[in-house]
Amino acid sequence: MTPIFTGARLAVWQALDNFSGLQAGGISVFNRTYRFDVEMALMNEISPAFSDLPALALLPISVTPEWWTSQMQQWPLVLELTLWTRDWRLDLAEQLIEQVGYALFQSQNAQGVPFIKAATGYYPRQLGPITFTPTRTGGERKTKAVQTRMTLGLRLAVDPLAD
Repeated sequence: MTPIFTGARLAVWQALDNFSGLQAGGISVFNRTYRFDVEMALMNEISPAFSDLPALALLPISVTPEWWTSQMQQWPLVLELTLWTRDWRLDLAEQLIEQVGYALFQSQNAQGVPFIKAATGYYPRQLGPITFTPTRTGGERKTKAVQTRMTLGLRLAVDPLAD
């Protein structure tokens, strides 16, 4: 059985990987993705090279369980989605983050259900602002990039008293 957090995180990747607005000729528009399926130690070392751009990372941030009823809890999983685009061109970052936003809500499985809703029972929520920051990345921090961040909330209903 897949752990609930893993299933939710993988649903986000399915939405992003299968959305036509993030494909060019059937291939992802992202040259590099940071998925952290196994090794989270790399989270502090993300610095995409020029050839990696555009790049995308999805980082788990936190979970704060709350009781809904006497037997059900909500475990809101907070994820940070970060993308990097080449140069300091804001228009490229705006175009990609818009398509990412559409993918999170519209990308569907074979049954016509959005991937995230199928995995969690709910649509995702955007938490806070989308930020755009000019930065330098890659070896010796020479590559100009726009770093765009979006914080995403996924609702997970859990019965912690179930057998």
